[in-house]
Amino acid sequence: MKNKPDFSIFYSLEFLNLQRESASRNPYWGKFISPDQSIIHEFSSEYNHPQSNHSPKIIDFTPYRKNNPLFDAIVDRISLDESAKNYYRCSAKYYADCFNLLTQHEKKINRIVEVGTGWGDLSCFFAGSLEAMDATLDLVDSNPEALLRTYVKIKKNFPEAAQKVRLFFGDLPLYVKHVSSKSPHISLIHYQGSYNFNDVIRDLGATYYAKDKIVGTMIHGTHIRSTDMCSYAFTDVAIYALFGASVQFVKLGEESNAEMELNSSQQPFTYLATSRVDGMYLPYSNNHFRYPHPDTLLEAFFEKNVVPVANSH
Repeated sequence: MKNKPDFSIFYSLEFLNLQRESASRNPYWGKFISPDQSIIHEFSSEYNHPQSNHSPKIIDFTPYRKNNPLFDAIVDRISLDESAKNYYRCSAKYYADCFNLLTQHEKKINRIVEVGTGWGDLSCFFAGSLEAMDATLDLVDSNPEALLRTYVKIKKNFPEAAQKVRLFFGDLPLYVKHVSSKSPHISLIHYQGSYNFNDVIRDLGATYYAKDKIVGTMIHGTHIRSTDMCSYAFTDVAIYALFGASVQFVKLGEESNAEMELNSSQQPFTYLATSRVDGMYLPYSNNHFRYPHPDTLLEAFFEKNVVPVANSH
């Protein structure tokens, strides 16, 4: 069996939901947190990321080099960091496609928003482009340890970009309410917060309320499926529910085939749907939200807890 990407980051959706429920009771929830490592003691071990049992596979960027000096420079700098290069989760083409989208939007956006940082590999790619694009990077995650771990990786690989990175401990609906909807910045979003249909509807549906501040959203995991039907791993189907059957999108990454199964020991078994790509890019100017209904309030996208006031600008 060849071409087995490691998506062990696709951990239990039950864990993800329990984590968010627990996080929402934390006093830092819905706020920017300091990258100062001393803050980690404020959080309990319940935020720990489930560990993978496999050896990560280093991907080959060679076919996508020599097209853009900045891309080559970013790859070179990250490749020097063993802890970074050992956690690539996407195909090399996915990274290249996301980078190309950033360059296409140069001078159109001044903020990149990554929702779901994982191990921070793609965050490092984004951070490496901040100086050239004159942009900032906001990381959004319900796991504070993931935020802090990602920031450390960025600071190690791109110390000059660290001051342009902010850490938002929360989810996308909260970020939209407290930051995007009130900010003059124009953003490009990268989303890998969840692969659950309901979560994707909830998270990306919330961007409707700041759509004039967002040029589009890059979405990872549109090819992921699970043998457990209760996981509702249908990210791509959620996109059609939000934007209709005629949604216009740009394919990101490689197309999966019958030989590309997930190399994961976790249960339920997760796999890649045949003839699906790693992700999609949705340009908001070319699409119209079919959901939510214009009369639906943003508050409907929050958890049932009290939404705290966050520091935003």
